[in-house]
Amino acid sequence: MKKIIVLLCVLLLSGCSTTFAYNNASWLVHWYLDDFVELNAEQEEQFDKVFEQWMTWHRNEELPLYQAHLQDVVKDIQAKNISQTVIEQHRERARQHWVRARTYVANDIVDLAVTLDDKQIAGFFKALEDENIEDEERIADRREKSEEKQVKDWVKRNKKNIRNWIGKLSNGQEQIIGSYYDDFASTGDYWIEYKREYQQQLRETFDMPERDELFKNNLYKLIVDPEKYRSAAFQTLMDENATVSANYMIEVFEASSDKQVKRLLSKIEDLQDDISYLQKKKS
Repeated sequence: MKKIIVLLCVLLLSGCSTTFAYNNASWLVHWYLDDFVELNAEQEEQFDKVFEQWMTWHRNEELPLYQAHLQDVVKDIQAKNISQTVIEQHRERARQHWVRARTYVANDIVDLAVTLDDKQIAGFFKALEDENIEDEERIADRREKSEEKQVKDWVKRNKKNIRNWIGKLSNGQEQIIGSYYDDFASTGDYWIEYKREYQQQLRETFDMPERDELFKNNLYKLIVDPEKYRSAAFQTLMDENATVSANYMIEVFEASSDKQVKRLLSKIEDLQDDISYLQKKKS
């Protein structure tokens, strides 16, 4: 059921086509959910009711928090207050948006999970494993490329991502981006390992003979604390990559022109405008 929550939070926190994703979240979730669990009519009705409640809560309670967070980001950019500490604070603040969302929906997801039959559960885990295999194939395909090609693809992706926010890059900024390739550690294998460990815990929970309070408590804990199943090695690499990422962003920002900073602020303002629009449509 974690997949449902992941999609929900991607939609609710989306910075791309925000109003479209938000206002069409219901059918987008159903479209995605069908790839993992085929709900019967009664389950769909149950899901639709709780989903409407989630959206009302999120629009009324969470959107103001996002707006306040973005305003603080703007203030730090304008003051050129960009450091490892500041970036980490914003990263943690963003993580808390996700934590609140998954915690809010957890009990409703558990209640829906209680109603799943054996066929639905089997299909759910098959879909998850199919996705794992696809992820492994993508990792293998990437590793089959020459080192030169891997570097080229990585640099291209990162240049495109940064251009989306600040516009055309200077030669110096392009050199900064290229210089960071070797500093990021690959976490693909750890990510697959983590997913399979988490899914194994889910499977053991669904294999319980009764859908009683113990089942509900176990599933609730899995939903609200998935990070528990990351290995120590995986978490260490993620932390190290976060530090490298912050240094990377600081260097690119410090090399930014006034025009680029203005574009960045404009992009954030667009997000703020989207949020303001959505807030006006409160339920």
